[in-house]
Amino acid sequence: MIKVSILVPVYGVETYIKECAESLFAQTYPCVEFIFVDDCSPDCSMEILQRCVDAHPLVASKVRIVRHEVNRGLGAARQTGLDAATGDAVCFVDSDDLMPSDAIEALVEKMEETGACIVSGASEHIFDDRTVVALPRHWSNELLIKHILWHKAAGHIWAKLYRRELFTSYGIRFKEGVDYGEDYATTPRLLLVGRRVWTDRVVYSYRAIRPESYCASISLKSLRSLIKANKVLEKFFQERDTKGVYAKYRNLGMLDALTYGYKFKLPREQMAEIDALLDYHPINLMAALIYRLYQKDYQSKWATKLYNLYRRSVLRKDKIKYALAQWL
Repeated sequence: MIKVSILVPVYGVETYIKECAESLFAQTYPCVEFIFVDDCSPDCSMEILQRCVDAHPLVASKVRIVRHEVNRGLGAARQTGLDAATGDAVCFVDSDDLMPSDAIEALVEKMEETGACIVSGASEHIFDDRTVVALPRHWSNELLIKHILWHKAAGHIWAKLYRRELFTSYGIRFKEGVDYGEDYATTPRLLLVGRRVWTDRVVYSYRAIRPESYCASISLKSLRSLIKANKVLEKFFQERDTKGVYAKYRNLGMLDALTYGYKFKLPREQMAEIDALLDYHPINLMAALIYRLYQKDYQSKWATKLYNLYRRSVLRKDKIKYALAQWL
């Protein structure tokens, strides 16, 4: 029986942690361990969690709480949980989200049935006024990686089950300091080296709107983190993507990181810092023209129009290529 480690970073979630923990403790799959990482949460999150553990004596022996001495951020908290894991497979859960009671059972069933290293499931996205179910992409690893690299598909680390050996065998770690985009830095690396399958069963409930969450806004700190994520990906793919299959998409992803700053109107001096940190080198003439226009005129409408045209052209070519591959 596959042992599953469920890894949960905890920081500033006193409103949500009880509901999250109870959804995990209600899992029907028996061979699990729960690892909560206290990233020096400043509120009552850990006290609430401890009361929840005490109220569930049947699972208390499966719960481990690991504490950081100082706040180290989301990337470090995920890695601390991964280092503490003893399971054959790992599942990442954010402490403000939920899992249906049969989620782990559904993911393990698919992993055992197929022998895959990664199993993706469906997720429900909870908004204030509605809930929307998002099915996993029924795509090849190559197509999914390409779309994640240039931010055309989500690369969430959650709603998936991973063989732990994927991380250990290929040296895949979460980087401390990469807190915004930590999944963007990690998921494509896992997909590059591990076979993925999917199930359309809902295995995750994601709170889509939480103002204090990492994904709620773009700031200079967020962009710095995203650039670090790009650097992590660049190093990993340069070593393994020897044929350059993903080079154009990595390059487009870096250009995309720059456009975030323009879109959210960060001050010019901050964008100059981001530009220097990213050290962007255009891969073709179109990318070079867009980059030059942005540098010349911070709010260039032509740059934005060309950039959107460039993205659409790449997407159109990919759709044609994928359709032909499916047909043949």
